[in-house]
Amino acid sequence: MRSQTTSTTPCFGSDMNAILNTLLKIGIQNGELSEQLGRMLDVISTIPRLPLAGPVAFFLWDKNRKCLVLSASKKLSKAHRSACQTVNCKTCTCIQALQTRQIQIVQPESTVSGICTQMTGKPHLVIPIHSKSKDQGVLLLALKQAIQPDTEELKFFQTLSDTLGDIIEARQIQKSLQDNEIRLQTILNTAVDGIISVDEDGLVQSLNPAAARIFGYQPNQIIGQNVNMLMIEPFHSQHDGYIQTYLKTGIARIIGMGREIQCALRRDGTVFPAYLAVSEVPVRGKRLFTAIVRDLTQQKQFEQQIQEARDAALESSRLKSEFLANMSHEIRTPMNGVIGMTELLLDSGLTDVQKDYALTIQGSANSLLTIINDILDFSKIEAGKLTMEHVEFDLMTVLEDAIDVFSKAARKRQIEIGLLKDSNIVSPVIGDPVRLRQILTNLVGNAVKFTEKGDVLIRVQMMIQTDETQKLRFSVSDTGMGVAPEKQRLLFQSFTQVDGATTRRYGGTGLGLAISKRLVEMMGGEIGMESTPGKGSTFWFTLPLTKQTECYLSAIADSQ
Repeated sequence: MRSQTTSTTPCFGSDMNAILNTLLKIGIQNGELSEQLGRMLDVISTIPRLPLAGPVAFFLWDKNRKCLVLSASKKLSKAHRSACQTVNCKTCTCIQALQTRQIQIVQPESTVSGICTQMTGKPHLVIPIHSKSKDQGVLLLALKQAIQPDTEELKFFQTLSDTLGDIIEARQIQKSLQDNEIRLQTILNTAVDGIISVDEDGLVQSLNPAAARIFGYQPNQIIGQNVNMLMIEPFHSQHDGYIQTYLKTGIARIIGMGREIQCALRRDGTVFPAYLAVSEVPVRGKRLFTAIVRDLTQQKQFEQQIQEARDAALESSRLKSEFLANMSHEIRTPMNGVIGMTELLLDSGLTDVQKDYALTIQGSANSLLTIINDILDFSKIEAGKLTMEHVEFDLMTVLEDAIDVFSKAARKRQIEIGLLKDSNIVSPVIGDPVRLRQILTNLVGNAVKFTEKGDVLIRVQMMIQTDETQKLRFSVSDTGMGVAPEKQRLLFQSFTQVDGATTRRYGGTGLGLAISKRLVEMMGGEIGMESTPGKGSTFWFTLPLTKQTECYLSAIADSQ
């Protein structure tokens, strides 16, 4: 190495290998990278005849922050260390050396930014450090005098750069592996589910704390033991055979899948339900099986409690519905007597005042009977005692009956009731005319009740038909008050009306639409509504009905 004023013989030669070997030995030792870099600086500071002025430092490249970071230094003043914690100035010699991968020598008279300004008046040597995959950083050496490296010295510096780069990369990879191992171990140790690894012989190789806790063992009591110790008979005796059969045939019974098992055995002898999922991993030419075990004891207890609560609720509902059905029946019988006697009283030559009183009694009794009938129907539906008839009837007659019931009330309020039916609909059908009339009566009654002026339109449309059946869409439209969107979902719920004012003004139990919905569903149809507040509503339902074909009528005649 030659200074600008003197010439010397090469300073490396046979010392180069010894220096590199020492650096490699430091690199394979345990410890933090910054500590190892510090020991490497001690070795580099002893290179024979290298005219060091004292301060030496390692700067490693931080790809996230995109700057050089001071990682280790010797004899660098506190002020210099503080000023040079990070270096990112593009004109700095250190950055230039890293980017160009060329050794940089700064003479005393140079004025550049970055760390160079902290060593004014001192020449220094910057050696880029890089591995095969990436740039690692730079080595900064402050010199006593400016130098001009010859070919052999440049070769040594290049070899030094490669060696340091490989050592740093190896340590970074090792650190990453250690971090990943710690992270993985932390995940395993904190997992709620048990994780057990088993070799080809069925011997437990490892388990996490959750697995030990689930089975009631200490880890050292399970590791090295056959995993069948965690199973009841006959699985305990058969487990080794399962593994060997799988290894020979590849036929899996649980490997690669998950399922609930009822054979898990704790240390105290209790058997508990568990969810088990087993996967297979090849390790060094052998197979390692990993089992994930989840204790289902609490889940099953919770499910049992839910089931018991559900059964109790259903039984309570059944008893309530049965009570309502009995009570409704008992009340309806004398109520029919009241209505019948009132009709006889009206025909007995009453005075106008007496007749008015009797009509009031009759109207109130009919209203009460309607409520009782609703409650009876609802309780029968809830108790599962309501059955659908399957008889022949005329569809047009049912439609006209539903209109006739409300024609007087509609005329009194100056409301027109209209009926439109598609011409291709077959009127002689088979079904339950009573329940169909009940649904139509409910919908038409609501339409008339909630319409102050305008009209009510009943429409029957053909949706789908075959030779034997036809699916019809019934709709009842009105020009009433309408229903707000947020209230529409409540209408088909039991004992529900839009608001309390509706009940006070119009009366009713809030059961009509709920009963209609259940009846439609029991007959294989659907029900719904569309409504615009202030403009009116349309309630609709679909219903499949069997046509009265000649074959059906002939069969009926033959059976009679």
